[in-house]
Amino acid sequence: MAGTEETLRQGRNIIVMTTDGLLEVGERLLEDPRRLYEAFTGREDLEECVAGVLAGVHEQIGRDSATVVAWCYYNSREAAMPSD
Repeated sequence: MAGTEETLRQGRNIIVMTTDGLLEVGERLLEDPRRLYEAFTGREDLEECVAGVLAGVHEQIGRDSATVVAWCYYNSREAAMPSD
């Protein structure tokens, strides 16, 4: 991963790719970046986080399919340029 470690924050990084089926369901709570962040960082087990958001789509009878690809990367290196 040459170059990648320098752009990620030091420590635990969660990378999520999703379709709009996850965001555009029910009250659209996960369109809010803070809520989306909390949904994927609320538990240590990322698989539980993914299962939780997909269960929410199912419970709210999502009309569109929802796909989530998520992984966790632990970066031991210091970032080249810290971000907020």
